[in-house]
Amino acid sequence: MIASNPIYFINVNRSYNWELHRELYYKVGYTYYPDSKNDITKGWHYRKSDIADLNFKDTSANELGHERLKSYGGTEYSYGHKGSSEVYSFDQHTKNDAPELPMNGEIDLMPYYNSNVLGDEHKQPNYFLRSIAAEKDVLSLLWLTKIEIS
Repeated sequence: MIASNPIYFINVNRSYNWELHRELYYKVGYTYYPDSKNDITKGWHYRKSDIADLNFKDTSANELGHERLKSYGGTEYSYGHKGSSEVYSFDQHTKNDAPELPMNGEIDLMPYYNSNVLGDEHKQPNYFLRSIAAEKDVLSLLWLTKIEIS
């Protein structure tokens, strides 16, 4: 597996893990998000380093998880975020029929979710404590290792 290169970055861009090019962005400080340029901040948001660390860990787990999912579930399962996004679209947008972000309990870190009444993942209480590798993914990772448990 080719490793992703972490990049310290304070402007808009997104991490990705495609076959020919892999990048992980660490976003801290003032960052511009054109999707929110109409809100009161005019698109600029400040992210403290503790939140940046949590976001980076979450994003890294997702991006590195693609290789694992692809190994046992195939390209469409992995890069389609378990059926929740378009595999071959440029922006990998969330499908309309993707699940809604759970209000309670664990949140599988691999799929894309539609916002719930609270909003996206950044508006969820304890999101980083609730974000997990799904049991099936962990068991599949063990299966891929071919470990013999006696």
